[in-house]
Amino acid sequence: MLSIQVTVASGKCKWFAGQEPLVFECAAMKGCKPTVTRSWSGLPVNALIDSCMIVAGQEFCLNPPLSVGSGGSGSDMRDSMDMQCAAGGDTTFSVSAPLCGLNASAGASCTRCEGDS
Repeated sequence: MLSIQVTVASGKCKWFAGQEPLVFECAAMKGCKPTVTRSWSGLPVNALIDSCMIVAGQEFCLNPPLSVGSGGSGSDMRDSMDMQCAAGGDTTFSVSAPLCGLNASAGASCTRCEGDS
């Protein structure tokens, strides 16, 4: 069994006035902070677990991969890089155990500007 949970803390956005022609644009003053919890159980002892994220089409993986503990189960929780409020700001987090053919993923996205929230 593999599972993944993503909790995203609120960021702060603001409307900015651009140059000529006058255009208002929403931009992040403080990005949203994702915390990613990956859990696993029932896996072979010492098996490797890939833990990756995809941002703007680029994949980033932990190196070295996570390792299954002596009981075949465990978990890993860590903060990820801030997500900015922008078009195409989707981020996908994943965990997989290639040896067993198991994988799980979760996505988070910043969809709109809401002023000072």
